[in-house]
Amino acid sequence: MKLKEIRKDIYDVSSYLDEVLGKEGSPERERNRQLAWEEYEAQVRADVRRKELLKTDE
Repeated sequence: MKLKEIRKDIYDVSSYLDEVLGKEGSPERERNRQLAWEEYEAQVRADVRRKELLKTDE
């Protein structure tokens, strides 16, 4: 999977994302969007816990 170059140093990222994650609106794309959102939320929760632990250690 390689980015398609439109012009020098200008790439078609949309087609790359369609290829990697599925076309916009497809079940595959929605599943990937949900997985990304879940990972983002997990990272936010981990950051909050880490900050709370740092506060209690002080």
